[in-house]
Order: sequence, then structure tokens, then C-alpha cells
Amino acid sequence: MQPAPGPKVVGGQANVFGRLSRLPVLRPSTLKLLAVSLESDSALFEFETAFKSDPVLAADLLIVANSPLFGMRGTVQGIRHAIAMLGLERVRSLALTIAMRTYMRSGRWNQLIRGPWRHSIATAVIAETLEAADQTHVPLLYTAGLMHDVGRLALLQISPDKYSQVLSGQFNSIQEYLHMETSLFDCAHDDAGAFLAMAWGLPISLCDCIRFHHWDVAAHAGRLFELVAIACRLADILGFPEVQRSNIEEGPDAVTSLLPLRLRNSPALAPLALRAKIEAQLVNFPATNQPVRN
Repeated sequence: MQPAPGPKVVGGQANVFGRLSRLPVLRPSTLKLLAVSLESDSALFEFETAFKSDPVLAADLLIVANSPLFGMRGTVQGIRHAIAMLGLERVRSLALTIAMRTYMRSGRWNQLIRGPWRHSIATAVIAETLEAADQTHVPLLYTAGLMHDVGRLALLQISPDKYSQVLSGQFNSIQEYLHMETSLFDCAHDDAGAFLAMAWGLPISLCDCIRFHHWDVAAHAGRLFELVAIACRLADILGFPEVQRSNIEEGPDAVTSLLPLRLRNSPALAPLALRAKIEAQLVNFPATNQPVRN
């Protein structure tokens, strides 16, 4: 799949994209981590440099690394130790989750984003679990799952009152709430998120995944797109919907029907196992301001 051009700006979109371009940027240290190639010989040095430039992020990462989520026998005492124990990709994923949680909490609309935040965490965890069950490696997969709905956060920032209408609404389909977003903002959250991701300088693969995660093409555009699209729908089924809609299927059969045939017998992808893993991650990354449990 070729990198997609940015969203075409027409009519009132010029105004909304102008407002999106003035939103605060994600913390620079996190953007540096996303730009690092994990295959590079200098990846470890670049990670350490990024964390040294942001002591608060480094401290938050160590708090999470020492939480019950990972069950370390000893204390993780520094970034290099965390990388040795967890790996570069996991450390990057955790750093981005910390940064996104901090970014999300910076506005007065904190409480409004609880549902979408839980959905994003669920999508990221499910995508990562799909990857492990498939015994494959897809770079930036957890990050893509976490950020696929960043456009909701963006639209909520530029107009909390307007976007609260979407978050509090009841819909019959995905297309219905995408249409409502477009009627309110002249663009839906997928285009808004892709625009913001490009403005932040995120990798093209992430920008495209954010833009196309609701499109049918996602299932045929590569593993990153396929797994995030599946994870997004599974998150809805498991009780972590992005918005409230009536056509969400429920039950184990609904989960099984979405899984590729090769993964349908994986115990890790059973509904109870997935829910437990998601809830464990939410303990460490809650939507509201409460301390991480140690």
C-alpha cells in the first residue's frame, strides 16, 4: 500500500484543520522514540538520549515497569535496565501510553474521554495479543492501536461542547456517528487524526492506519492495518466501545467470527482472557487522575 496523501481540504475543513494545526504537540521525547528504527545499531543510544531529555517521562516509565503489570522479581532501576527486561518495542509502547495519558488529562474534558481512552487501550492490548498469538512481529502495532482514534481527542480539544454530543449519543452504525462528526466539524475523527498525526511528524504507516481504520481496505493493506482494524472491532464487542451504538455484536461467537482462521483456537484470544489483560492495563493507565498502583 502506497502512503496516502493527506486529507483533501475543502470548504469548512480549512477552518477545522487550521484549528487542529494549533493544538499542542505531543511531547518531543515521545516523537523522537517513534522515529527510531529498532533495527538500527544506535537504537539503544537514541532511546536513552530521548529519555534523558525528559526526566518526567523516564520516571513515569520506571513506575509502570515496576508495577504488578509486569511482575518483575527485582526493581527496575533505570532506562537501560527497563529496555533489557522489556525490550525496545515494549518500552516505546509504554512511553507513548504515558505521553498520551498525560496529553489527554491536560484539558477540562478529562471525564468525557474516558470511553474512547478505554477503547484505545483495549484496541492496543488486543492488537498486541493478536501479534503474539500469530507469532509474528509488526512494528508499531501497539502504538497504532493506541493512536487509531487520536482524532477523537483532537476534535474534543477544539470543541468539547460539540464533540460531547458524539460521545453521549446513541448510534445505529459506525457510518451514522461518522456522519454526525462530519456535520459538526466538516470532517470525521479519522481524517482529523490523520491530519494531527502528520502535523506531529508521526511515521506514515501510523498516519495511514489512523486514517483508514474504518475502511474495508484496512483488511487488505498489510498486517498493521489488518490487526488494528480487527482489534478495534473486538474492543467494541468485549465491552470497550468507542461510542455507544446498537449494532455491536456480543458473545464468544462474535469474537471468533472476527478472528482469522489460524487464530481461532488461541487461548490468549478467548474473551475472558482478553478482558482480563485489558483491565490490567487500565489499572496502570486509568482515564481519570488517580495514582498508578504499586
